[in-house]
Amino acid sequence: MNIAGKTALITGASRGIGRAIALELAKQGAKRLLLVARNQHQLLEVAAEVEALGVASVVLPLDLTQVVEVNVAIAQAWRNYGPIHLLINCAGVAHQAPFYKPGCPMFKKKSPSIWWECIRLRALWRVGWWPKAKVKLSMCPASWEN
Repeated sequence: MNIAGKTALITGASRGIGRAIALELAKQGAKRLLLVARNQHQLLEVAAEVEALGVASVVLPLDLTQVVEVNVAIAQAWRNYGPIHLLINCAGVAHQAPFYKPGCPMFKKKSPSIWWECIRLRALWRVGWWPKAKVKLSMCPASWEN
């Protein structure tokens, strides 16, 4: 794919795979990179690396769970910098906790297969791959709806 002269938006650009992709797109001749992540300090570091490669960068410190803020920021970026030709979603979040806690209500009330299905549906719904998944989330505890 020829990305020379294109504008790309990369979520999760502050570290890991998102950072690596941002640097690679800069090396491949992208015109501008819109760097999105929650950590502004880390985004500024990546932006400096991108700009050292001769590519313009725009830092957008955003929490992607805040839909209104994201929509406003992307609309402003489109207005200020032109169309976005390439979207790369690398943002992620990990909540670490013991897999099984004795006495956990989820395991008392639901089978593990339903629990896993609940996680899968929630993940698909959150990232927008399956907009109707919310209907199926009724099997999940109400606290998961937040």
